[in-house]
This record gives sequence, structure tokens and C-alpha cells, in this order.
Amino acid sequence: MPEEETEEETEEETGEEMEADISYDKSNYDGDYKDGKFHGKGTYIYIQNGKPYVYIGGWKDGKKDGKGIVYCGQKKCFEGFYKDDKKNG
Repeated sequence: MPEEETEEETEEETGEEMEADISYDKSNYDGDYKDGKFHGKGTYIYIQNGKPYVYIGGWKDGKKDGKGIVYCGQKKCFEGFYKDDKKNG
């Protein structure tokens, strides 16, 4: 008796864009730390005003610093530089 296929198709197999299954009920950080603070390069997923955001870029002493990109939902809403957690270019 043949086994049922249970694997889901991937984006690479179908050539179609697939949505990520991300829970937006809390924030999440994946990246470098120094002295217990975000420092170096990292990705931060968070909720602001009830909407999901993703920041990918540089950190210094727990603040956005250097080059970074912010995605608002599925769209890129800012690409540029940060200094002390503020847009700087």
C-alpha cells in the first residue's frame, strides 16, 4: 500500500511566492549580543500599533545603528542608516 505524501510544496518547487507562518504576538531577535544588548548584526521582529514589522541591520548597545532595512508587513518601508535608534539618511 503506497504511503500518502505529507510534505508540503516549497517555494522552490512551485515557483510561487509562499507566505511565512510567523506568529506576531511577541517580539523576537536573532543576532549578535554584547553585554546583554543587541550589538552587531541582527533581525528583530516586532509589533508596532498592531502591525508586524521586521528590522534587519546593524545594532550598537541595544539601539539600531548603521545600515538597516525595515519591512512593514510584506513591504519594504525604509532602507537607509540609523544612529542611536533614529533614521539617519
